Amino acid sequence: MKSYYIESINLWIIQFNGILDRQQKDAFRDVWHKQIGVTDKVVVLDETIAPLEVISNELTWMQRRLLKRLIRQHGLND
Repeated sequence: MKSYYIESINLWIIQFNGILDRQQKDAFRDVWHKQIGVTDKVVVLDETIAPLEVISNELTWMQRRLLKRLIRQHGLND
């Protein structure tokens, strides 16, 4: 498991090695919210989605596009 925090958009991305069903992802997201408490958004990824390896302060156009797509797919739009 790996986790990434993107400070500029207050987003946690949690990546699992394996496949999770929707209930497992939702349960883990809820636990993460309770433990961390300071973040508004949590995205849980598994092997069905390509992993993210590099997240920097200056996101590239492609990284921003991918993050927007992940946020939309996981119902995290404000």
